Amino acid sequence: MTFNKESRTHKTDAYLALLERHKGILYKVARSYATGMEIDDLVQDICLQLWGSFERYDDRFAESTWVYRIALNTCISAYRKEKRRETSATDVMHILHPAVDRDQERLDELYKMIQTLKEIDRALLLLYLEGKDHKEIALIMGYTETNVSTRLSRIRNELKSMTNTLNK
Repeated sequence: MTFNKESRTHKTDAYLALLERHKGILYKVARSYATGMEIDDLVQDICLQLWGSFERYDDRFAESTWVYRIALNTCISAYRKEKRRETSATDVMHILHPAVDRDQERLDELYKMIQTLKEIDRALLLLYLEGKDHKEIALIMGYTETNVSTRLSRIRNELKSMTNTLNK
């Protein structure tokens, strides 16, 4: 497809507006798969994937569904490629600044627990925490609503088990 200057400007403006509307999604998904400065790198990768797929967006589906799908696929691919390091920027900050607020520590523990989940389970949990209903999660992930309900129940039980182990 050939673009003239006007159509390129329109495409760029529409793309930037899309990023502005959904930047919260981009960061939430990236935070589920990365820590520290890696989050920004992952968001940039997602933005590149969105740009590359922008013309193929099918408006029969919700824009947020399309953004989630690309963001999740990008994060899962990056996670598989890099097989993330054990020491994260968050761990280093705890060493350098041991007087971390207890709420922040608990939040960090929760994110660490979430990061131990299977990639697909993390994606499901993220969508659930974002307030998506089971039907929309099923559409985004390509599962049945029943499968989503079952998996979310198992994820909750797994997180409860991790929390109980941590508190002992």
